[in-house]
Amino acid sequence: MNHKIVRLLLPCLIIFTDCSKHPAGVEDALALAGDNQGELEKVLEHYAGEPMKLEAARFLIENMPGHYSYADT
Repeated sequence: MNHKIVRLLLPCLIIFTDCSKHPAGVEDALALAGDNQGELEKVLEHYAGEPMKLEAARFLIENMPGHYSYADT
């Protein structure tokens, strides 16, 4: 009986488990990035093999929403 329950619940747990590659704050920032999302993802991919640099990039990206620059032309 227990094996049947495990077989039923395990796929549900896998489906509903968060499968994102990045923390929620980074995912939120990426969603808000609009056309720039691809560029930010390239940065994250570039630093994938360097944990400290990846963490720094995630920190910067996570804290980007609400900050902008205005250039007077």
